[in-house]
Amino acid sequence: MPMEQNTWLDTPANHVNNGNILLKAGKIDDALREFSRAKELDENYPPAYVGLSLVYGIKDDDETSSMYMKKAINLFKERLNK
Repeated sequence: MPMEQNTWLDTPANHVNNGNILLKAGKIDDALREFSRAKELDENYPPAYVGLSLVYGIKDDDETSSMYMKKAINLFKERLNK
């Protein structure tokens, strides 16, 4: 079940966008926080998992990166099959 949103800015899309901006700025831990928040708000939001995959890839944690990318792909597939 998606977590309750605190404000109109507290959306999965906004957090993923912020995460991407922070990644480009090299602020990896801050980006991780943003992608994690997006996932907390909607556990079925594929871009959150793509962002988490990127963060863990940058941190050289290939196993976790791969796990999150597989989750994102599966969620995208589920959306296409609906």
